Amino acid sequence: MATTVKRRNKPGLNTRTVREKVRQFVGLDAEAKVLEKRRKELRDDLVAVIEEYGYEDPNEGHSYFDLGDETVEGVTRIKRERRVSRSLDREKAMALITERGLESEVIQWQPVIDEDALYEQVYHGKIKPEEIDDLVVEKISYAFKPVR
Repeated sequence: MATTVKRRNKPGLNTRTVREKVRQFVGLDAEAKVLEKRRKELRDDLVAVIEEYGYEDPNEGHSYFDLGDETVEGVTRIKRERRVSRSLDREKAMALITERGLESEVIQWQPVIDEDALYEQVYHGKIKPEEIDDLVVEKISYAFKPVR
């Protein structure tokens, strides 16, 4: 178990100010969650308005609802944007490739290291533990979290 090292307050550190910043941080975090929930509710309501009362751009597929003569914070209309992503249906592609005998022309076989088998080689004495250590990349990151 890791040990925790407590540091003493350095001279000049105003812990009252630190506590106030923590209080604000925790409060803002709670507000952000409430605001995000409300934002999603409003978005869903507005999307429903566009779907029921809006119109579609036949060229792009986007749907719009015009706000009329008055703008709201500079906004003249709201849009439900159509986005299309394309991906290969691998099952169908493999069936076509196999049917046409194109495996050697369109399939790339890439080596994949079996990490468990690699570590077994240490057990069998074929690789030294320190050699494995040289292969491992360790990334360290930190997250800020108030602890309750």
